[in-house]
Amino acid sequence: MKKILMIILILLVSHTDALCGLVNRVVAIVNDQVITLYELEKAIKDRTGVDPVKMKNTSPDEYLTVRSAILDQLINERLTEEKIKELNIRVSTKEIDEAIEKIKLNNHWTHEDLLKRLKEQGLTYDKYRQNIKSDLEKLKLINREVKSKIIIRDEQIANYYKKNKDQFKVEEKVHIAMIFLPRENPQDKEELNALYRKGEMILERIKNGEDFSTLARKYSKGHGAK
Repeated sequence: MKKILMIILILLVSHTDALCGLVNRVVAIVNDQVITLYELEKAIKDRTGVDPVKMKNTSPDEYLTVRSAILDQLINERLTEEKIKELNIRVSTKEIDEAIEKIKLNNHWTHEDLLKRLKEQGLTYDKYRQNIKSDLEKLKLINREVKSKIIIRDEQIANYYKKNKDQFKVEEKVHIAMIFLPRENPQDKEELNALYRKGEMILERIKNGEDFSTLARKYSKGHGAK
């Protein structure tokens, strides 16, 4: 009886090891890093929302297409991560905070709105910050790589301008915008003084940076106010 139990136990352990080997099978090697089948199938589920086993059973062709595309993504991500480390690209906590604040501002979200949307997507705030950090690192890498390859000398600019002068010629134009404050009664000096004061007030607001067209719509009595 003991021998039978030992044989069954050995078979179970061997079967488990075989399954682990299958799940952890290497599907790609990126320099000195490996991508396993487990990582690939987890990425498929995370990025498509569909269980890869179910996808494979229901649509083998679609599974192969998706599998190939996501494997390419993982390989590119590994290469990108290595390049970021090689160039010692860093993203500060302040930069992450500023990026998140900009996202909230652009979407008119409060911090609670952001947390609510993250919860709906199954993301924690810490994971979201990690994603933002990763995106900023990639953006810095792209900017660095592109800018390092763009070298335009002053003489190249001058030569291009000389050869293409006609492209830079434009007819002189003047655009006039006005705020019209008419007098209702030419004999009323108080009305004239009030108009002067209003004009000075409007001018001061324009100098302080307020939008001219907004003030025109509010105060101008002319036909072009709108």
